[in-house]
Amino acid sequence: EVESDNALLVELLLSDAGEIRIQHILRSLNDIVDHMTKCVDTSSYLIRLFRSPPASVMNLLGRDHNMSIYY
Repeated sequence: EVESDNALLVELLLSDAGEIRIQHILRSLNDIVDHMTKCVDTSSYLIRLFRSPPASVMNLLGRDHNMSIYY
């Protein structure tokens, strides 16, 4: 059973797209995603694509990269 409000995700899961791997990462372990979700404009349904990370997450990227050597 699949329950999601993301139609594209449901279509992908139901299609024969080969192997799909879903891994849950706690928000507390992913500072970048946590930060980005707090920056979202909830009044808009527009998708915003970044060519490079916003300045506000550059320090978080460095910290995540440095911590990855411990895992």
